Amino acid sequence: MFGTTFEYGLARSRTIMVPGTLNTALRLRNLHTSIVAAANDSKVTANASVIHSWIYQQHVNSPSHPSKVNAPESLALIESVEEIAANKHNNVIGKILASGKRFVKLYKSGITNVYKNHKTCRALKMKYKFKNLPELTKYIIDSGFAQDVQSKTKSIEKEPVKPLSVSETHITRSEYMILQRTARDIRKVPLFAVVFAVFFETTPLLLMLFPKLAPSTCMSPSYIEKEIKKTEDKIISLKPSTSNTSTLTENTTGTTESTADAESTISNLDLDKMYSRSVYMLSRAELESLSSALVFPTSSIPLQKLYSDTKLRLLIKAQIDEIRADNILLSRFGSTRALDSRELRLACHARGVSITGKTDDELRTKLLLWMTTFADKNYDAGYFFA
Repeated sequence: MFGTTFEYGLARSRTIMVPGTLNTALRLRNLHTSIVAAANDSKVTANASVIHSWIYQQHVNSPSHPSKVNAPESLALIESVEEIAANKHNNVIGKILASGKRFVKLYKSGITNVYKNHKTCRALKMKYKFKNLPELTKYIIDSGFAQDVQSKTKSIEKEPVKPLSVSETHITRSEYMILQRTARDIRKVPLFAVVFAVFFETTPLLLMLFPKLAPSTCMSPSYIEKEIKKTEDKIISLKPSTSNTSTLTENTTGTTESTADAESTISNLDLDKMYSRSVYMLSRAELESLSSALVFPTSSIPLQKLYSDTKLRLLIKAQIDEIRADNILLSRFGSTRALDSRELRLACHARGVSITGKTDDELRTKLLLWMTTFADKNYDAGYFFA
């Protein structure tokens, strides 16, 4: 059944993806091979049937549009190899001056990009006629669901699933990312601009004490690495272990068991039931753990403890809705194949997928399998603990 569909995807990649069609076809084939191996070997999904689903085929068959998936203007500036080489100095004074110039350039470009993105956001609101991000997110999910159901009525054994048509009036994934990130960054710009104007080249020293002052477009590479490490630690803490197995078991079965009993019981639990739990079925401990990883991933202060259960559920649900919308947009414009390295890692962390020790190709495989399983199985908040 799947062979015909996959060949159809390769055929489309040869006709649409020019230049470099051969490399695209090979990457598509290698990605599919990795997905099949991961699905057959995965303890998380426990089911390889997802690779035959319409959702998986839509991800694989969609033509790749990196410019419609990545949003580099909403991220911090990256120095080129030539700039890094030019800024190398042997003496201390030279290094300090070069470092100061790099930070000034980073902050100037970061502030400029936030203001440009803010203007872009205003234009997008007029173009797509929505009031706020939650309203747009709901529209993407609802319209994506309708097309999903319509496509599932086709017999994929007889006819390959064709990628959904993408009109000029449909929002792209890069536009959606700009809207998401700019909404957080624009609030920080006025205060940061004042700090930068007053302290100028000594601003980096101040940011060492108050790093949250800077918009994401003004973050230094070293600080970004620290943020990634912090997020990664929180994601790892979400996953089942001997320390939290009993908590998962108690919340799913309604009974309290010792850790030893839980370890023997959890292997027999209905995984679909566990992963399909909504935010309204999570315990207080799970709400705090999940919100720490998804809502406050880079915060050193346990902000989740300051919120009520109701507020945490609303925050987590909003985050998961944005992930659902992002999954739909990725499936339209090339899925994980179109993501660059930075966007790929951000997308993995947003879904609670660990990136430690993984290459880009391995992460593309993990992310695609995660998105396909999440949608095909109709999973919810519980799946982030998988």
